Amino acid sequence: MAANEPLISPTRLESIAAVQQSAVAGMRAMLRMRAALVTMIAATFALMLSTAAQAATITVNSLADTGAPGICVLRDAITAANTMSATNGCVAGTGNDTINFSVTGTIALAGTLPTITDRNLTIKGPALPGITIDGSNGGYPNSVQVMQVASGATLNLNKLTIANGGSFGSGGGIFNNGTLTVT
Repeated sequence: MAANEPLISPTRLESIAAVQQSAVAGMRAMLRMRAALVTMIAATFALMLSTAAQAATITVNSLADTGAPGICVLRDAITAANTMSATNGCVAGTGNDTINFSVTGTIALAGTLPTITDRNLTIKGPALPGITIDGSNGGYPNSVQVMQVASGATLNLNKLTIANGGSFGSGGGIFNNGTLTVT
């Protein structure tokens, strides 16, 4: 090999440069794809958070114990909150729900209300004369346990009267295995 001969031929150098350019272009494309993927994941996460953060307001419009299409009773409102699906006249819950009342008076229960399993539920009574949830089952005081709160569920009761509840065990008015606040 002569002293002024290159170690690598110009053709070989062009080939190496082409491979390097191709590798750089591939890395740039991969980085663009990763950036797009991260953006899509972030957008999906933000959408999930905004949907979950929106609380449903379910309005009870009847003092009856059992509902029908177009009528939202407390029993169906609790079911809608628990299952996150519309029930009779009650809108679907989201897992962070408030049940309000457009009526006042007494709800006479024929049986225990559905167990509260919603992770965060507030049942808020109206101004006086308010709402009384009565467990007397048509005149037999202390015959119906009014409500139950499941483990892991949170129930906030505000401006309600729980009356005449009964149980063979604990919790005639409210049997609580979760978190309960009464104001």
